[in-house]
Amino acid sequence: MWNHNIFDDMIEDDNDFVGKVAYSLYKQEKVAWVKHFNSENSVYPTKEEIQKFFHVPSARPESIKRFRKEAELVVNNFINITLSEELTSYKESLKDDAVLLQIKKPFRSSVLESLTAAILASVITASFSTAYWLYSEMQDSKRLEQLIKEAPISEDIKNQILKK
Repeated sequence: MWNHNIFDDMIEDDNDFVGKVAYSLYKQEKVAWVKHFNSENSVYPTKEEIQKFFHVPSARPESIKRFRKEAELVVNNFINITLSEELTSYKESLKDDAVLLQIKKPFRSSVLESLTAAILASVITASFSTAYWLYSEMQDSKRLEQLIKEAPISEDIKNQILKK
């Protein structure tokens, strides 16, 4: 067993999230120290070396404050990033909702627009049909008049037919 109580020194109670993050940072630093020791000495440190060169310096109140301060920065950065992403997502959601509200029309309004368009289309179609019919009738009457003039009948009969 180790001769230190860094976990209890860093964590104030069971709900101390910052303290738990601080302890994780302490452990991360310890692993880095052990790896560095191994790379320098080609051997892993003994329990006594870890106690003397890592635990004792890390257990000082200023070291514990440093770990807690770093943990607060990590937690605050995490919260800021998370809230920023959530806020961006919420803004996009509001924008999408606003667009949908602009696009989605009430049923009554849609029916009124459809009826107006149908009536307008009917009026335009009827106008073109009537104009075409009148044009055809004019052409037919001109053709009839020409046929009568060219017909091999007397001029008196031609004049009587054309006067009607």
